[in-house]
Amino acid sequence: MEGSKRKQIALLAGFCIAVTAVTSLGGLCMRLSERWLKILLLALCNLTNGALALLFLRLSGQRLIVSLRGGRQYAIALGLAAALGVGMILLPIPLGFSLFGHTDFVPWKLAYAVLNNLLIIGPVEELMFREYVQGTLCGLLPKRGWLGVLLASALFGAWHLINGSVMQALITAGIGCVFGFARHRLNGCTWLSVALGHGLYDTLCDLAMHFLF
Repeated sequence: MEGSKRKQIALLAGFCIAVTAVTSLGGLCMRLSERWLKILLLALCNLTNGALALLFLRLSGQRLIVSLRGGRQYAIALGLAAALGVGMILLPIPLGFSLFGHTDFVPWKLAYAVLNNLLIIGPVEELMFREYVQGTLCGLLPKRGWLGVLLASALFGAWHLINGSVMQALITAGIGCVFGFARHRLNGCTWLSVALGHGLYDTLCDLAMHFLF
């Protein structure tokens, strides 16, 4: 049993090192002046992180179960996106501040953001941090799954420090808790639920930056 735990911890450490390297490379790609090359390389880096998550899931003996059936998982996704949209985007407005800036409307940029959120960012980040990292930590702490969720959320926030700011990391850790506890506690909440909810929430943020703020 102890040997199995050591293996899981070693795999988790290896995963964190690997995705840190890939994400740092993505940060370098962001400095490129050629726009389409930058977009292509960033997508490749994100997809590589997703592939790493699938590989480490397999190495750790965990399974990713994906089913397109079941209305409840879609309802949960919509509920998560709506709740975060209200809490993170709308509620701060009457208080006189915003967590987001303004972005000038450029149709292709908005279209790219929406597709990137729904097809890459949401699915990949939830695969990384909810399915693999949180799944591993909750497995290592079977009687304290809530702690596994908190630790996974903290790592999710810390990961955003690589190419982001401390404030972004703190906000992201909080958002990770929402997705994490939903995945951990809600019946019918699947990887598809949190992946779609994540992508929809990010899309709401982009729409707010284009049209609201």
